[in-house]
Amino acid sequence: MSIQNALWVIRNQEITEEIHQLSRALNFEPEYTALLFSRGVTSFEQARRFFKPSYEDLYDPFLFRDMDNAVEHLALAVQRGEKIMFYGDYDVDGTTSVALMSRFFRSFYTNFITYIPDRYTEGYGLTLSGIQHAKSSGVHTIVTLDCGIKSVELADEIRKLGMHLIVIDHHTPGHVLPTAVAVVDAKRPDCPYPYKELSACAVAFKFACALADRFGIDKGQLYQLLDLVAVSIGADMVPLTDENRILMKIGLKVLNSKPTLGLAALINSSGITGPITSYHVGFILGPRINAAGRIDHANIALELLTTDDPKKATEIADQIENLNAERKSIQDLTANEAISMVKANPERYEYAIALYGKDWLKGVLGIVAARLVEEFYRPAIVFTESQGKLVGSARSIPTVDIYNVLERCEHHIYQYGGHRQAAGVTVLPEKFEEFFSEFKHQVNNFSTLEDRQRKLVAEAVIRLAQIDEKFTRLSTQHIQPTGYGNPSPLYVSRKLKVLDSSCLMGADQSHIRLHLHEETTSTTMEAVWFSKGHFFEQIRSASAVDVMYRVDFNDFRNERRIQLKVEDIALHP
Repeated sequence: MSIQNALWVIRNQEITEEIHQLSRALNFEPEYTALLFSRGVTSFEQARRFFKPSYEDLYDPFLFRDMDNAVEHLALAVQRGEKIMFYGDYDVDGTTSVALMSRFFRSFYTNFITYIPDRYTEGYGLTLSGIQHAKSSGVHTIVTLDCGIKSVELADEIRKLGMHLIVIDHHTPGHVLPTAVAVVDAKRPDCPYPYKELSACAVAFKFACALADRFGIDKGQLYQLLDLVAVSIGADMVPLTDENRILMKIGLKVLNSKPTLGLAALINSSGITGPITSYHVGFILGPRINAAGRIDHANIALELLTTDDPKKATEIADQIENLNAERKSIQDLTANEAISMVKANPERYEYAIALYGKDWLKGVLGIVAARLVEEFYRPAIVFTESQGKLVGSARSIPTVDIYNVLERCEHHIYQYGGHRQAAGVTVLPEKFEEFFSEFKHQVNNFSTLEDRQRKLVAEAVIRLAQIDEKFTRLSTQHIQPTGYGNPSPLYVSRKLKVLDSSCLMGADQSHIRLHLHEETTSTTMEAVWFSKGHFFEQIRSASAVDVMYRVDFNDFRNERRIQLKVEDIALHP
């Protein structure tokens, strides 16, 4: 068992004749082709799509159920000059979806408005106040983006008020679909679209592609919108597989060449240097865009993503930096309090976590839930009080589908929605203990003790001496973009000596710099382990260590060297 009590799984993909054949076709080492096989890339054509995807590899948007109805309805609305509202959620996926449709439509049609609800006064998804605003603004058709799939009653209200509804979503539907002109969602049971895991902004992009086809608009114009799609995919916990990976890879090219003015300003204000990767999208740009809706209002981020004024873009980016700093401070305080609550009563939270703080900020609940999952490796929901109800955000471990768990607890829930790894849930205060009891029961039903054991999966056990520049390049740059569903490959090296030159680093001494020596090959390499300084004395005292890590380049002062990024360590006595 490792120092973090994680179970290590080593793939050790067998080098078969099929791997040798593909290796020869690609001119790759068999060990690297084995890495592709572990990701489902087993043919030359799949390898081409993996390394060099193009527009032509995207699926026909009209494969979506109801896409034709959505397109024809909006085409008629445009022809008649009717007002359209693009209504989105307040997170990154919803905000980028609204920004994408706004940027696309304003090139040929301007009679539309946008709407994002206030997280604190309205809450998630389609709201009555948003519908009333649409009616008073003379809207003919509401297009929901990243929400609406479970708004059955509100859809009926829209119809009663004489307006029309188009739902563009990617969340799991309820038992009944809302009554609408069109419900475009790949997770509809009757939808034949071949890929089910697109982000909402990616679905909005497919909608824009279908509209461009209908209006005779050059689809090349849509290319510049893919930076928004890339940001949504990186921030919304959707898997980086199939079409998501294609859109992310092309979108990163846009981000690195000619990004939207607002994203360019945000890249600059956040201090990113060098090529933009999926890491920057998911952990630097995404959280900043989210900070607007978490601390203030998502319209700030929407304005950033739609402005064509460089001065305004810079001003808004600076404002978002300040909001993000405030978000970090609040989130850390809340997370520390939540972690202490769990540690104080471990038996109550053995299988799953659900807790609330009366004064916790609604905008940081999802981040705090993710911190609890990382700390305790079990599904977690974090609630706060809002308008007489407990409103929460849920996050899960890979082996537990949080949406399915909530679905089996729905008789204790006021409302919920989401997908496999993340969800929103509202519970009445008097129902909380009943809900938590059922939630724990269902998590236990849905998972075994082994499922709830933290697992780290490595590709192979290798020697430090095998790691050279080519190996590192193949394991980093060529496998990009990486993230959920396409993780950076992990490797294990065994029986390494920790040299005396190893030390703590960072202003608060919370990180570790290790110098690891492999005696059998006389190889020494540098490794870093972030935020694990509390393990340093144990590591330094061990006779030897097994290390699980990612390989990467460290570029510092115009010097490039290979560096190991530690994921876990097992100690030899």
